[in-house]
Amino acid sequence: MDETQRLRERYDALPGPEPRSVAAARARLDAHLTGAAPAAARGRRRVRPTWGLGLLTAGAAAALAVTTVVVPGDDPAAPAAPVAQAPTARTILLAAADQAATAPADGKYWHVATLNLAGGKSVRATWTTRDGRRWTGRRSAKTEPGVPATELHELKGLPPMGTTVLGADPSLSELQGLPTDPAKLKATAERNIPPIERDEETGKPVTTRHGYLVEALVGLITDQPVTPKVRAAAFRVLAATPGVKTAGKATDELGRKGVVLTFELSTPQSGTTGFRLIIDPKTSQVLARRVTADPKRKGRWTGTTHYLAAEWTNEAPAVPNLP
Repeated sequence: MDETQRLRERYDALPGPEPRSVAAARARLDAHLTGAAPAAARGRRRVRPTWGLGLLTAGAAAALAVTTVVVPGDDPAAPAAPVAQAPTARTILLAAADQAATAPADGKYWHVATLNLAGGKSVRATWTTRDGRRWTGRRSAKTEPGVPATELHELKGLPPMGTTVLGADPSLSELQGLPTDPAKLKATAERNIPPIERDEETGKPVTTRHGYLVEALVGLITDQPVTPKVRAAAFRVLAATPGVKTAGKATDELGRKGVVLTFELSTPQSGTTGFRLIIDPKTSQVLARRVTADPKRKGRWTGTTHYLAAEWTNEAPAVPNLP
């Protein structure tokens, strides 16, 4: 038995290679034993980029699975190049948490500006100080007779906040004092879930405990006046919440690019309501939130909120501009 045969039998005995790997190894072996130049160099290895990796910090990027592929048309004898798989919803949320934690925590006002595109562009904005003073401003592209196109007013007290991890309408100091540890934040949220109300006509629950928890966490990452570290903790709790999925990349109606997260909430009263968030991978800001009612129920509707700002700032209240 010659040396080439012994080497080939030894190579064939190795467990588990792919057929393409076997062929490539045998070609290199034959070229080495015969002294011929390898038939390589017909193409260079290429690493294909994947979306969303700019969002990842070093810690979050380490969680990505890596596979090896050979790009069609490249030299089959060349080593395979590693290609990172698209990030999961959990990876996106954990990376967003890292970004959120580094956001500026100082500023005189908590400023939120949203855009409504239904029936003509309209921007609404609020400014809230840490001691509870509040201003609200508006600018509309189209107005009705007798309705001004712009407004700016100082109001008393905080606005209704809807679903929060502290129950109904907490104070600003209570929101500022929320725990920054994800486990403690989740425990606080679960402890403050109010009794589930029932519809007066049907008697069916209008939400569920899980649904309330998810909506409260989404409130923390979108527009509620909390510290950056609390917002980061909310992202981490959502990362561990079942049912949150990613839907790739998207561009909102203002042309802003981001990554998409989706989840559904189901109740006997409303059926299945779909939620879709577009998040800016560079800042972790929620760019848009779309809520879609169950298509099987009467009165189906879809509502979208575009977030222009949600941040601490020193800029004084002023009539907002249309984008």
